[in-house]
Amino acid sequence: MHYNLGTVQQLKGNYAESAEEFAKWRELGGDAQGAALAREGYSNGGWEGFLRAVTGPRRPVDLNTYVLAAFHVALGEKDKAMVKLAESYDNRVNIIFWLKVDPRFDKVRDDPRFQTLVRKIGYP
Repeated sequence: MHYNLGTVQQLKGNYAESAEEFAKWRELGGDAQGAALAREGYSNGGWEGFLRAVTGPRRPVDLNTYVLAAFHVALGEKDKAMVKLAESYDNRVNIIFWLKVDPRFDKVRDDPRFQTLVRKIGYP
């Protein structure tokens, strides 16, 4: 999984650390604006503010659709998450192979679209 995106901290409920790890990852990639956006989002609205900032219209343009899907799930935006997961499959985003076991998607596992996608990837 993209542990550099703060996944471990997110799963532990350490949202401030997760948002900061995401910001540092953006900085290391040369995206100071994306890092500032993440920090500003968290500073202004906590975890939800961070998620809204990095999935909103000012989000980093190169943020892959799988990560966006995970963030949409965290926001409770199931339909948006499923759209982004479908895009991940269509665009062959390489980390989609984690989909079946990625705990960030637990809240959408019962969605028929999720089950269809898991089968399309090749999982039984």
